[in-house]
Amino acid sequence: MTWWQYLLVIIIGIVSGWVGAWIRMRLAHRNLELQRLYDARSKMYMDVIDPYIKTFLAAKSAQAQKQLEKQMVSYEYRKAMTELVLLGSDEVVHAVNEFMAAANRAGDGSIDQQRDLMSAWGGLYLAIRRDLGNRRTRLGSIDVLRHSITDIDTFNLD
Repeated sequence: MTWWQYLLVIIIGIVSGWVGAWIRMRLAHRNLELQRLYDARSKMYMDVIDPYIKTFLAAKSAQAQKQLEKQMVSYEYRKAMTELVLLGSDEVVHAVNEFMAAANRAGDGSIDQQRDLMSAWGGLYLAIRRDLGNRRTRLGSIDVLRHSITDIDTFNLD
């Protein structure tokens, strides 16, 4: 080998090392950004569904219901909903809209309206699960609601 061939091997080695380090740095930065987005979405989703979880827990207490209604019209809750529209996936935004529409229709509490509300609530849970990484989930609406609604089978959701 001549001196220029040795120089070429050295240059290729240095450039390859630099390119590899740059790629690793970019991937680490991307993974950090994805983790930040995941954390922000997780918190945002919990902030949005928290009043509804409390509603299901305090369904029989009029005072608790009034307190929850006050929370749902608060600035913090409106801010969380705005963040959801801006940061949430399309599927989650559609699921929240479906749930809100079903909640507004569930005024008189007929079994059909309750079924629609529970179906929309389960759909929201599933959309959030998919957005947070469980894209291939095989759970249905009943599966994600069974932990909190004891008579879920009476709704015939799936």
